[in-house]
Amino acid sequence: MNWRIWAFQLSGYTAVQIFAIGVEYASYTAMIELLGLWPAWGNALAKLAAGSVAVVLHSKFVFGQKAIDAQTVGRYFLLLAINATVTSFLLTMIVDSFGPYWAKIASDCLMILVNFVISKRFIFQKN
Repeated sequence: MNWRIWAFQLSGYTAVQIFAIGVEYASYTAMIELLGLWPAWGNALAKLAAGSVAVVLHSKFVFGQKAIDAQTVGRYFLLLAINATVTSFLLTMIVDSFGPYWAKIASDCLMILVNFVISKRFIFQKN
C-alpha cells in the first residue's frame, strides 16, 4: 500500500466531494425550501443528483479510469443508496437538535472517509 497514492487520491476525492456537496446542498435547499419536502426525502434526492456528478468525476480524475462501465456505475449507486439511507437516518436522529442544515453537515462529514475507503477498494478497483 502506497500512502502517497492514498493521500493524493484522498485529497482528490475530497475535492470532488466538495464540488458534489455544492450540487447536493443546492438541490437539498431547493427541495426543502421551494418544494417543501421533508428533510430526509430532500436528502435522498439531493444525493442522487450529486452522485450522478460525482461518479463521473471520481472515476476520471481521482481513480484514473479511462471509461466508466455499467458495473462501476452500479456499484457506485449501490454505495450511494446505502450512504443516503445511513445519512438520512443520522440526519433524522439529530435534526431536531441541530436544525436541517447543521444536521446534514454532521451526517455527511461522518461518511466521507468511510465512502472513500469503500470507493477505492470496491467501486473503482482496477480490473
